[in-house]
Amino acid sequence: MTLKEAISLIESANVQDHNGQKWMDLGCGSGVFSRALGNILPPDSTIYAIDKTYQEVEEWVNTKFDVQFLQLDFIHHDLPPVQLDGIIMANSLHYVMDPGTFLKSIKKRLKSTSSILIIEYNIDKPNPWIPYPLNYLRLNEVIFEAGFSKISLLNKTRSIYGGEIYSAQII
Repeated sequence: MTLKEAISLIESANVQDHNGQKWMDLGCGSGVFSRALGNILPPDSTIYAIDKTYQEVEEWVNTKFDVQFLQLDFIHHDLPPVQLDGIIMANSLHYVMDPGTFLKSIKKRLKSTSSILIIEYNIDKPNPWIPYPLNYLRLNEVIFEAGFSKISLLNKTRSIYGGEIYSAQII
C-alpha cells in the first residue's frame, strides 16, 4: 500500500486538535500507517511504533512528528505505560484471537476523548495470513462488547489481494 492510499483510508478520522498528541501504532510493520497518521496529527505529536520485528524508523521521521520505535509483540507483552490520545491498528487486529478482550485491555491506555483507528480486510474466512478475520460487521459487535460506544466507517479501498480493506474509528 502506498502512503497516499494509507492517508486516504484515515484522513477523515476525527482527531483531536491539540498539539503534542501521543499515539501508538500496534503492529507498525514497514511504517506506512505510522507515516499516514503523522500526516493527519497536529504538530509535535509522537507516534510509538510497535512491532515484533525490528524496523528502521529514521526514514519515517519528519519535522511534524516524532517516532519512537519499540520492538515487542503487542499481543504477548505489556505495552509501555503511556496515556494515549489514540491507537492505530492497521492489518494487525486480525492476529488477535480474542479482539474484544484485547480492545478492552488497551482501552485503559486511552484518555477519555481518545479513539482507535482500525484498518482491516473486510473478510470473514480465515486464511494463513489472516488467522482471525474481523470484517466490519463483526468489528461492530466486538467494540460494544469491549465497552466502546461508537464506531464510524471511514473509508474502503480495494485490496491487491482481492476483496476490500476498510478503515474505522472507534470511540
